[in-house]
Amino acid sequence: MLLTTFGPAAAGPAVVALQLLVVGVAVRTFRDPAAEAVAPPRPWWRLRGRPLSGLVWGALLLAQAVQLAVTAPGPDGTNAAVRLLTATTNGVLGVLFLRSSLRLRARPELWADGRPDR
Repeated sequence: MLLTTFGPAAAGPAVVALQLLVVGVAVRTFRDPAAEAVAPPRPWWRLRGRPLSGLVWGALLLAQAVQLAVTAPGPDGTNAAVRLLTATTNGVLGVLFLRSSLRLRARPELWADGRPDR
């Protein structure tokens, strides 16, 4: 709908802003009570409840960033800047998820049950 209404130049940044908003709300809202204390605020770097889910999300986002960066922008030649913006955003989010998961794996004291993954 955004694409047909505003065109790719305006829809791209809007979609990226929406993606960042959704990820930001999701990582602060959805908690795993079996793996972490729910009452205190989550550390800023902690994006997932357990490392495995963060590794999966990070790998998927990085794969999408690579796919967007290496494929052609389309037959009309437009959207190159939008694709670069989206690829960069997905790449940064992917690295953040991977970094969070690696940090969680290195700190077993953060786990309520003592196990990083089930």
